[in-house]
Amino acid sequence: MLDSVIIFRKQKFEKPVTESIITQTEREAVTKEQLKEDWLDPIVRNAIEIQVDLINLGFKIVSDDPKVSTDLAIINNNTDLEEFNDRLVRDTLIFGTSFVKLLLNKSGTKYVGLWNMDAIRTDFYRNQSGNIKLKPDGTPYAYIEQIPFGQTGKFKTMTDEQGRQGVIYTDERVVHFNFETLPGSLEGVSRLRSAHQLIRDKWVVERGIRQTSYYFTLPILKYKIGTKDRPLVSPDRIEEVANSLGTNKQISKFVMPWWEDVEILYPKEISNMSQNLEPFMEQLPSALGIPKCLLFETGKDAQKGALRQQIRIFVSRINKKRKKLVAFYNKEIFPRLASKNKWKSMPEMRFDPVTLEDIESIAERMKTYVGSGIIKPDEAKKAILTVEDII
Repeated sequence: MLDSVIIFRKQKFEKPVTESIITQTEREAVTKEQLKEDWLDPIVRNAIEIQVDLINLGFKIVSDDPKVSTDLAIINNNTDLEEFNDRLVRDTLIFGTSFVKLLLNKSGTKYVGLWNMDAIRTDFYRNQSGNIKLKPDGTPYAYIEQIPFGQTGKFKTMTDEQGRQGVIYTDERVVHFNFETLPGSLEGVSRLRSAHQLIRDKWVVERGIRQTSYYFTLPILKYKIGTKDRPLVSPDRIEEVANSLGTNKQISKFVMPWWEDVEILYPKEISNMSQNLEPFMEQLPSALGIPKCLLFETGKDAQKGALRQQIRIFVSRINKKRKKLVAFYNKEIFPRLASKNKWKSMPEMRFDPVTLEDIESIAERMKTYVGSGIIKPDEAKKAILTVEDII
């Protein structure tokens, strides 16, 4: 027999997060599926959408030629060109390379639309070593679009040198686009690639914070068996109480003899664990290619001149991406359309200029941040006033 015994019951706690954050092998092999998962992070998604919005600000394609204008109206009717261009830029930032298919009419005599191919299922035709197979002039030999399982019967599929089954395009209907490539290669560089490890590390920390907050903020039941007047406790009773507390998640009633007692212990306030995320918030904007002041509150010590310099550099990069986008249309899209549709002149791609003042549109994004809980309303106000040099 035993003296007085106290049994504590706590909520079940998931296995602690102790896994290695990312191995060297995982760092070297980031899949498109993983990049898509990274993009779903609220901070990452907002950073990408800010760049998409600014790159495509005021986007339009115009022409003084009546025939070209008519064909462009048909293409825009079949393909919302604004939405198409947003997807083109977004896929390129996320995956490094986007793929476009020019759509023919039923008779195959002219192009009547543009199509964003699935960037995950579409790839360059590769040889057995995994390298992009090239034509003698250095352009891609072909492209392959892998078909989802169960739908292969609807398409004429082939197998490439790597054993991948899909539709293989060897003609000029398919073309690729990227903002930047690996040296000496056609492989595009994802804007998320350098941020991938940071994003995954942040998720591990966030998961640990959620688990810890949930675990340590729940009340604890303290069940006491035995008193000084009745010190002897039956081991069977101890086991019975322990089993009862361990199996019942919700206990609203207790029936017990006078020598037993139950007490609810409320946890003390825990420290601010969100501080563990600060290193990621410092590094993520740089890895995502966007000034920190457009994503988070900049802090009291931030210099307005430094903020404006960051934005100037950012605007310069946006304009460089625009030039690459225009060059892509002028070199790859418009010539194909002109040749097939028998245009006598080329259309022109135009944007509204992006200046420091245009960044005020980011205030709309701040509403999203506040609504999703990323920052507080007063933090959003401070960030906007600082960026706009109002204070």
